[in-house]
Amino acid sequence: MSFLQILRQRLSGNESRVLYLAMLTMGASGLAFEYTLSKISGDILGNSVQQWAVIIGVMMFFMGIGSDVQKYVAEKNLFDAFVFLETVLALAGALGPIVFIYIYGLFPFHFVLVQYFFIIAIGLIIGMEVPLVSRLNARFLPELRLNLAAVLKMDYIGALLGALAWIFLLVPNYELSRVAFLIAFFNWGVALISLYFFRRQVVRGRLLAAVNLLVGLTLVVGFFNVDRWRIDAEQYLYRDRIVYSHTTPYQHIVLTEGRNGDISCYINGHLQFYSGDEFIYHENLVHTVMNATPVHANVLILGGGDGLALREVLKYKDVRRVTLCDLDPQMTQLAAENPFFRGLNRDALNDNERVKVVEAAVSPG
Repeated sequence: MSFLQILRQRLSGNESRVLYLAMLTMGASGLAFEYTLSKISGDILGNSVQQWAVIIGVMMFFMGIGSDVQKYVAEKNLFDAFVFLETVLALAGALGPIVFIYIYGLFPFHFVLVQYFFIIAIGLIIGMEVPLVSRLNARFLPELRLNLAAVLKMDYIGALLGALAWIFLLVPNYELSRVAFLIAFFNWGVALISLYFFRRQVVRGRLLAAVNLLVGLTLVVGFFNVDRWRIDAEQYLYRDRIVYSHTTPYQHIVLTEGRNGDISCYINGHLQFYSGDEFIYHENLVHTVMNATPVHANVLILGGGDGLALREVLKYKDVRRVTLCDLDPQMTQLAAENPFFRGLNRDALNDNERVKVVEAAVSPG
């Protein structure tokens, strides 16, 4: 007996519970999609506060439009519409961030059109979910006050779970375009389980099954290839060849190499340093301070995870101990291990006798 057969057998006669579980999942993924689209838009366009406020506002507006549009879905097609919309939402939500990066690199003047196409489409579908599930659940729980209370409760609980998962689990551990695919699997799973569990109420079961299977395969392929797609998309944003791209819990780091071998480091899309002239800044930053005092035995560097300021400090022979505090441990690890960084900072972070690296040493309060 398959897993789906066992699940259906145990939930037989508990159709409302299946819908509540679906609503919980959709509430979580819906809010997570809103956060993801807001974050990627802020990363691309800047002014993250404005992007978050406008995008979530626009999505909520079209959620209202979607809740009105669902009234045109005939009763006999409710299950078909529900399964189809969840499948489409999974596909649109998964591809949104990676499409945003490609479009901004290839057609920057058309970016806003594509951006709001996805935002509006996803907002419409999310808005249709609650009333559709309420109408479906009315077949098994006719009393309106109980029906609405149960459906909305699961939606709001799911939203909280989705927010917490997005903030504390997904974003700290996965790049944003991969996060979108992870979220999409939940919507796809809702569509798949609903299609199987309510297959007797579905009118176009075979067609929906084929569409669901195709989208599922797309999600699997995308999940395992999205990092390569992201780097390819990002390449359109930079003149020089990308040699490293990684997102930490704190920032997105990109290294590019020019034709002459010069290295540029970008953090969240902004130039952090260019190897052709970074020494001007770091020499003035360090030597001005070091020459202002005759005592150099113990030095504290706040920030400077790239090791370039540290390189200048270690030129002083009387320096016995340097403590480098940086918020992002992955930045200091990159500067200690990446060959491009090691060449620029002259392996300063690997001077174990004189250098101590402390991550997140400063905390509020």
